[in-house]
Amino acid sequence: MRSLIGRYTQLFNRRYGREGRLFEGRFRSVLVQKEAYLRDLARSIAWSPVREGLARRPEGWRWSSFAAIAGEISTPRWLESDGPQGSAYRRFVAGGSGAPSPLENVVNSVYLGDARFVRKAKALLASGAFRKKVRRRSRLSGDVGLREIRATVAREWGVQPASLRRHGGEPKVAGIYLARKLTPLSNVEIGEAFGVGEARVSSAMRQVREGSKRSLIPRLEELRMELARRR
Repeated sequence: MRSLIGRYTQLFNRRYGREGRLFEGRFRSVLVQKEAYLRDLARSIAWSPVREGLARRPEGWRWSSFAAIAGEISTPRWLESDGPQGSAYRRFVAGGSGAPSPLENVVNSVYLGDARFVRKAKALLASGAFRKKVRRRSRLSGDVGLREIRATVAREWGVQPASLRRHGGEPKVAGIYLARKLTPLSNVEIGEAFGVGEARVSSAMRQVREGSKRSLIPRLEELRMELARRR
């Protein structure tokens, strides 16, 4: 997020001839106790533009996903959704009308939950174990296994699957890219599969998207579609 916000700010400033920060505060994430707060938080987000005076109703804010999830407009291509939820979702969100944001109850700018949840969350963060547990998204029916990804990359580049852990170069970058695209695994888990650290996974993705490996994109997208068709 820091990288995304930084690049967007630079582009925006160049386009409109301005300087300095674009967003008021830094991006941050909050650990949420789902049993107590997650539902309220989900519908509170839909009411955020109303609380801030930007719209009169949740569906009136152009940049909200509310209208698409409620089935009032078609789902944009960029929105990951389980499909329109219709009147049930509208009633659910309407139940949060006038309610304060649950984020007002955040503890130490990080935790949203009761005292027991906060204690457990602090211990988990301190241990570092969460880095392997956090997935980027839920599993999907079209997800591909790491073994299949490694085998496909090894065949494409004429190397042994085991070498993708030991050696660098294009095959390793390709495997990391496809693992990011076709699995819900965290950067830590992908890094372990290819013998690199979490930071290297991020840098490999940047190399493909906007750096020295951009020329690989057509080849990688063909492999991605090939793997997806096998599911």
